[in-house]
Amino acid sequence: MRVIMAVLGLLLSAAPAVPAPADVLVIEKQPWTGALPQSPRFAPGRSGLDFALVPATGSKGPTLALLGTALLPKRFGETYAGRIEGAIRIVAVDLRTGELYENSAEPRNTVPLSKVMNPNPQPNSSSSSTTGDDPVETYFNVDLRVQLGIPTHAARYAVFVWLDELMSPVRLAQLPGESLTGRPPKPVDGAAVGLHFGVTDQTPPVGEGIALRSDGSKVYGIVSAAARQSMFRVVALDFRSRSLSSLAFALPKREGAFDFDLSVLGGADPSATGPQKTFVLVGWGTTWSPVLVVDRGSR
Repeated sequence: MRVIMAVLGLLLSAAPAVPAPADVLVIEKQPWTGALPQSPRFAPGRSGLDFALVPATGSKGPTLALLGTALLPKRFGETYAGRIEGAIRIVAVDLRTGELYENSAEPRNTVPLSKVMNPNPQPNSSSSSTTGDDPVETYFNVDLRVQLGIPTHAARYAVFVWLDELMSPVRLAQLPGESLTGRPPKPVDGAAVGLHFGVTDQTPPVGEGIALRSDGSKVYGIVSAAARQSMFRVVALDFRSRSLSSLAFALPKREGAFDFDLSVLGGADPSATGPQKTFVLVGWGTTWSPVLVVDRGSR
């Protein structure tokens, strides 16, 4: 028996080491900036917002790291100067509960962007942080769970990055954790939160997805039959206050058109001067409308 055990010990000690799991990014500080090998790159002549999601370990355990890339026209640099990461919004919608989580890509406890941005930069402004027509490029990275305050249970999210009229592709993310039991909440009654349903003279033509148009502070939308789902979210970003507001709603059966006034979402700063704009999205899962820019004038 001793001989057998000795031989077994020699075999085990000589066995090759168990391969390590797939590379997992270790987040030592977050958020952080700078390009990583997994960060998306834009092809020559292209610009916009994009991101990659990679498995990671952070301060609260297993998570996903969002590695973002922004290549933007010069005017964004003139408006937000060195605070592009503060202007960018990272949004995640829980596909089971409908809950929305969002935050900028900046560290917490920074000076509010609304107090330092230049909402109406002039050509050749001395405050411009760029020269010529050079685009603004930045790489921003966050622990998705920590930065957005997402709960520790396992869940599937629709994730995108948003900056005013620009939106990244929408990607599905599975965050690790213990399974959540119980039934998801029932969809919200849209009429109870200020939405009206039915086609009007202002309803945009129906396309293949979700179409929006505005008239003053009213937003009119329609969902094609192919894009209908059990729940939708309307999300509004106020240009001056940088406040993001949102509500979830369900479409009545056999109805695809809706409208609402932006006042039901709030978010605007009544004391702000200069351009007054709201950027609006409606969608669910990976199907979202193009960004609607509601220009409320200037004061």
